[in-house]
Amino acid sequence: MSADFRIRTATPADVPLILRLIRALAVYEKMEDRVVATEDLLNEWIFEKKIANVLIAEVDGSAVGFALWFHNYDHSFPLRYKAQKGYEIQNRHAAFKNL
Repeated sequence: MSADFRIRTATPADVPLILRLIRALAVYEKMEDRVVATEDLLNEWIFEKKIANVLIAEVDGSAVGFALWFHNYDHSFPLRYKAQKGYEIQNRHAAFKNL
């Protein structure tokens, strides 16, 4: 039997899940002491100010990862010389069990 894999856009109801995924990634990277994100901050920057975007990866209805990205400007070559916006992708792959 094959698993049902799905990628979907996060919604405000996903804020607690996004924070759990961020914390799980920080634990995996042995950087959990650096997590200062809160549900309020995530909601503000992702859904109210729309500064960042999040996709949620699910297998059989359970979250297994996420991608978080935001626009930047003149951040790195070659965009620096073209005066164009780009994308900064953070946490483009993270798979965890027991979230």
